[in-house]
Amino acid sequence: MGRVTVCPKDNTLAVDYVLPPAAGVPALEQLRKERGRYFRPGTDLTTIRRDAARALLVRGFLAEPKLVLNGTPVAGPFTKMAVDGVIWWRVPIAEP
Repeated sequence: MGRVTVCPKDNTLAVDYVLPPAAGVPALEQLRKERGRYFRPGTDLTTIRRDAARALLVRGFLAEPKLVLNGTPVAGPFTKMAVDGVIWWRVPIAEP
């Protein structure tokens, strides 16, 4: 459940993201009953929080990206890694 806006010229990454609540989301079960095509076969809604993303790997930034998470600027430093000559940044989007 999120939205990502990338502005490479500004070196900015804006993320709106929320982890599903630990108790689950009753509306998702109802949605699966009514519109099952929106879910991958075998999706287990009881593990949705455990399996949710906690970070993004992004590339294409010339320097460490400026992160705005849910409207609040988040200070780095973020983990930088190089794979086959391509620079990737690990940007946290939720508490572990």
